[in-house]
Amino acid sequence: VDMEKVQLHPTGWVDPADPDSGTKTLAAELMRGVGGLLFNVSGSRFCNEVSTRANVTHNILLHDEVYASTGAWQRGRDIPDIWMVLGQEAGAEAGRHVDLYTHKGLLTEVAGLKGVAKHTGMPEAALKATYRAYAKASKAGVDPYGKTVFRNLPSNLKGGKFYVGKVTPVLHYCMGGLKIDSEGNVMTEGGGAIPGLYAAGEVTGGVHGANRLGGNSLLECTVF
Repeated sequence: VDMEKVQLHPTGWVDPADPDSGTKTLAAELMRGVGGLLFNVSGSRFCNEVSTRANVTHNILLHDEVYASTGAWQRGRDIPDIWMVLGQEAGAEAGRHVDLYTHKGLLTEVAGLKGVAKHTGMPEAALKATYRAYAKASKAGVDPYGKTVFRNLPSNLKGGKFYVGKVTPVLHYCMGGLKIDSEGNVMTEGGGAIPGLYAAGEVTGGVHGANRLGGNSLLECTVF
């Protein structure tokens, strides 16, 4: 049941050593929560980084012209290049996450926006303009994408530490699975219980509806 319902997470790290790998390490939402920003190849922001997973993913995929015109992803298309950038202050709060991702080679420390530009190919002038606009929006209390929380703005764009990594949307959770009843019995297509066969957790479907709320999978695994 519900096998067509899947949840995408907007930020899985692209490993520079194996960029085409079908398995990605998740870039935790904490990385955006502490102040990490998302940039396209032009050096511009394009969304509220702390919006819902579905909204951030949608705005990433909008960089593809086919998706932008049809609203559907065409298999075989190249995923848009998106960069996550944390300033020194955000990196300090992220702490062990930054240490782990850097150790894995997924995140790179560079010096200033010049270092960000050199590492990513994004125009330095565009990066400066984006950060200045972001700082201005933080003083106003809202940005063009509806963001109202601005944490850990970088204080030194020229020489401060920045942490940079490429990200891509990844499959995070499948709402579908085996159909069960209230006692955890696995059901047949005809609606009857299969004697002696029980299921709980992510193998089951029909529990969450079209999308899963954060934390619900833990409850799902402990109900029965």
